[in-house]
Amino acid sequence: MNSSRLFLAALTILVGYVSVVRSQVLGDGIVGHVEGEIVLMSDVQIASFQLQEAYPDQSKADLECMALDNLLMQKIFVIQAERDSIYVSDEEVDQELDGRIAYFEEMFGGLENLESYYGKTITELKADFREDIFDQLLSSRMEGNITAGISVSPSEVRSFYQAIPQDSIPFFNAEVELAEVVLYEKPTDDQNQVARSTAEELSARLQDGEDFEFLALVYSCDPGSSKIGGDLGFIRRGQMVSAFESAAFRLKNPMEISPVVETEFGFHIIQLLERQGERIHVRHILICPEMTDENLNTARREAERIRDKVLDGAITFEEAVEEYSMDMSSKNQGGLLQNQKTGNSFFEMDEVEGVIAVRLDDVEVGGYSQVIPTQGYRGERGYRFIRLVSETEAHQANIEQDYSKFKAVCLEQKKQKALYDWMNTVIPSIYIDVVSDYQTCPQMKNWKVYE
Repeated sequence: MNSSRLFLAALTILVGYVSVVRSQVLGDGIVGHVEGEIVLMSDVQIASFQLQEAYPDQSKADLECMALDNLLMQKIFVIQAERDSIYVSDEEVDQELDGRIAYFEEMFGGLENLESYYGKTITELKADFREDIFDQLLSSRMEGNITAGISVSPSEVRSFYQAIPQDSIPFFNAEVELAEVVLYEKPTDDQNQVARSTAEELSARLQDGEDFEFLALVYSCDPGSSKIGGDLGFIRRGQMVSAFESAAFRLKNPMEISPVVETEFGFHIIQLLERQGERIHVRHILICPEMTDENLNTARREAERIRDKVLDGAITFEEAVEEYSMDMSSKNQGGLLQNQKTGNSFFEMDEVEGVIAVRLDDVEVGGYSQVIPTQGYRGERGYRFIRLVSETEAHQANIEQDYSKFKAVCLEQKKQKALYDWMNTVIPSIYIDVVSDYQTCPQMKNWKVYE
């Protein structure tokens, strides 16, 4: 199961791609079950295609065996996460989706090229792989729970470094690490009340028989679903913010409509389309408060105020991130920006956004940019300030300059052992069924497979 670790880490970048191209794989079918979860032939084929880049000398059969091993492991993490009531919010899923779309937009040279290649709109592509992203985040959070509290000492890091053959020590290009505090515009009480009134009016129109799909197309401010009539596909418990989830799962009958529900995103009207066991198929209309430039100016003033507090030593940068930052993807990493291409926090300078690079031109390591305009994944406007966490010139890796990188790899190895030990305790209690074609895979000896 050691190969699983590399692939699960790579999922941070690749799950979106796997989901995007699934529809192009022919001859799909179920190749395995893990409790109530299924593994599709298309999942195995596409995952093995991705593994080919890391293992170019492996045969097609070996790559498919490795891919199946990875997928079984992810299913187990997801199952255990659901048993432990681990939560992943709708906001986190949306931010991951937008990050993946941005990555593939760059890869294909623009949104139009991406949509043209797959014959689907961005909204449709997001809907296709939303559940995959949710599972990947849930799996990652379960891994985090298992490995929480694990650390490595300086002596362990040095021993790890010294064990690397001299001719295998890598060469690093010039890189920076960046962190941020983000403040988005927020509605006033009056703006919230206007939005609520609009939602109530639409709810009344729906009760009078108007078409839900049409009203979602015209009025909903959810960019991910409005173009397809508000359709969110199938959702499970733990996948949406709590207020939305509670209202959605209270709906009992197909076509039943909820009262207006308030969340941090705005005011929702939810309609149940279908139930399948613990999953429900819903659509919604989201009414967002309409904000003005004064809301944006308030966000700018607040960002400047928090930056001043950090500079004056009234609070630390880490405290500012925890208490004030409104971007969940960076907030969950202590403010660190993540490189979507590599899955880590290091950026070569040509990968840094131009506006950030300009504002950091005369900033020393540990220093801060002025506040910079930014935009959230739902289009919300705001301001942020950037901290230059680290900066290195191009060089051959060494323990003095790159201690943090070697520490991260050493820590990852230790976590992998903890995950391996955990899996050995869990596997005997999990029902796993794999089709006969794959039961000869050497990795299957690690699983309790029922024939």
